[in-house]
Parts: sequence; C-alpha cells; structure tokens
Amino acid sequence: MENIKKYKKILLPVLGTVCLALVLFLGFALYKTNERLADANRVISAKIDDLQEFDSKLGIAESTLHREKDLREKYESETKAFQKEIAEKTNKINAGDLKLKSREETIAALRRTIKGGSSSVTTVEIKTDPKTGDETTFETIVDIKQICDGKTLAYSWEDKHKRFSLKDPDISNLGDEIFEYKQYIRIKGLVLTDKTGNVQVKKIIATEVIRKETKAGEVSYEPIDGGDLELIDSKFEYTNKEEDGRSLLDIVTLRPFASFDTAVMPGFGLELINLGRFVDYANIGLYGKMAFDVSDPLGGSLQNSRMGLGLNYHIIPPLIPTNFAIGAAISTPFNNIGQVVFTVDLILYLTEDLNPFVWLK
Repeated sequence: MENIKKYKKILLPVLGTVCLALVLFLGFALYKTNERLADANRVISAKIDDLQEFDSKLGIAESTLHREKDLREKYESETKAFQKEIAEKTNKINAGDLKLKSREETIAALRRTIKGGSSSVTTVEIKTDPKTGDETTFETIVDIKQICDGKTLAYSWEDKHKRFSLKDPDISNLGDEIFEYKQYIRIKGLVLTDKTGNVQVKKIIATEVIRKETKAGEVSYEPIDGGDLELIDSKFEYTNKEEDGRSLLDIVTLRPFASFDTAVMPGFGLELINLGRFVDYANIGLYGKMAFDVSDPLGGSLQNSRMGLGLNYHIIPPLIPTNFAIGAAISTPFNNIGQVVFTVDLILYLTEDLNPFVWLK
C-alpha cells in the first residue's frame, strides 16, 4: 500500500506535465490553423461583399491580402529606390531601417466635355520693306462668315492617342464648339515605416497612361512618353504609436479560473496579481484556490477539500494569446488545518482581466 502511494505521488505529477504539454501543443496547432482560416475568410468575405471590385463612387479599389514578408519581397526594387532617395536627402533617418508597410496603385480617369466658348479668326499679313528688308506683321481679326462666303464649314481634330478632340460643326457660329478630353492617370503610393511605427514616409508618383485593350478583352495601361505629372501638393498624415502607459496597478488582475491539480482534485481560484501585465513575458502570478475532493461526496470526501495559495505562469502572452496557465500551490485541508499539501495545478482562465483600477486610467 505504501509503495502504491509512493508511485502515485511520482506518477501524478508526470502525468499532469504530459497532459499539460499535450494541451499546449493542441492549443498552439488550433491557434495557427485558426489564423490561416481567418486570413482566407477575410478574402472570401471581401469578395462576397463585392469589396474586391473597383467602385468609382466609393473610391474602393481592388484589394489584395498579402503577408508582410511577401509584400516586401514583391516590391523590393521600389523600396530600395525609395530608401536611396531618402538617404540622399537626409541623414537624420536611417533609411535602411525603413521597411515597406503598404503599397497602393490607382488608375484615375479624367473625362469632361466642354461646350461653347469664344473663338476668333485672324488674318496674318507679312510685308517686307524693299529698302531695308525688314519684315512687318499685320494681324487683323476678320468676320468668319465673310470667309465662309455663306457656306457651312465644319472642323474636327483629335490627337493620336484619342485623348483630346475638338469638333466645330459650323465655324461661323460661336458657342457650338465641343471639346472633349479623356485621360488616365496612374497614382502609385509607397509607405515605408520603421519597426516602431513612429517614423513613416510616403511617396506618391503620378503618371499619365493610355488604355489598351487586346482582342481577348484584356486591358492594360501603358505610360505615355513625356506623360509624367508634377505633384503640386501631397499630404500624408499618420499617428505615432502611443506608449502603453503601464503602471504597477496593472498587475492586479482578479481573474477567476478553473483548475485541476496533481492530487486529482478539481477546483476554482482567483488570480490576484500577474507581473506580465506590467512587463511582457514576465507572466508570473499569485493566486488563491480551493480544491474539492469529489471522490465520495456522500461519504464525506468534501471534508478533505483544500484551500491554499500558489504561483502560476500564464502561457505565453503576448507571443501567443491563451487562457492556459500552470501553477504550483501549497494548500491545507479543511478537516486538518495545518497539514501542508503541495500540488501542481493546470489552470484555465474563465474571463478576461477584471482589474478594478483600469477605470482610473
């Protein structure tokens, strides 16, 4: 009998540790799976809601979800060129520390029809002085109707890319001219930021392009020679990352939990403080607990229930947000106050932190 108790004391902690490791592994696997599913569902939801399609009225462009690493690799050359430009302009920022945060590209169409206006026809006569050889230019505004001699003369013009067109059905009439233009502008933006997010630099490039469509219906936009645009005004506003403003009062948690210890007794408890709320990864906490002997409630086993204090470690925020902790507690039975029982506890938090001082911030 004594050997059984001896082995029981050895095997239960080992069994508890193995169970804890298994739970942690399953929890981590579930977390990573949910993360990948969440990424996929965000894209699927966006397509279902038609948010991926271009909406000119709302200004919502087609969106593509990228992981940060993939985005940086895809536009590495553009990022390096921007970093070089920043380094040439200032030495107050280490351009090498700036990484690509986001990239945007938009094609904007400018379309308008202008009717009417004012026009005039001028005759130009150049006379040469026979003595000196000097030339004198004489310009005279003439009546267009006299030039037309009662005939209707129409005029039209269009540039080779079909961006601009002018139509005048009767040059002798004023106000019936029609001028139309249709231009496409590619607007590209790059945002670089440092690892703190407190330094962000944005570059905007605007280029005039022409729309080309193949017989298969594929559309592309190609730059026009000499079609670069000069940006007159461009503003970029962003917010710095705020300090977390932590204080020692944050270590107070008052967080209820359910537990199961190596003495095979379930229980409930309350985490009183946890240093991880003040210092990241220092997730050591102090808790009080009650463990209940439910092996034979009708036979009076509840009298062997225990109350005690323990130290726990919350696994392992902020790296991975979990509701699990492992603890080591010293407790004493209700029917034998003073007897010390040492257990290892598996803890499952039931709520978020219930810090009473959070309302003072």
